[in-house]
Amino acid sequence: MSVVMEFAMFPMDKGEHVSRYVKQVVEMVEALPYHSQLTSMGTIVECSTMDECLNVLSKANAVLEPVTQRI
Repeated sequence: MSVVMEFAMFPMDKGEHVSRYVKQVVEMVEALPYHSQLTSMGTIVECSTMDECLNVLSKANAVLEPVTQRI
């Protein structure tokens, strides 16, 4: 089975200039062994299971958690 998700994750307390934070999340996703595609509205990731997709979200959250109070 295959699970496809699209998500957008960014800090909400950094004003309008969040690209450097989003870049960190995108680089983390691209380093994972899953097929992914960056779009203008988010990132699409295809995993084998829902647990793998949720793990991607958890890792993305861990990237931003140290630098922001709101994700």
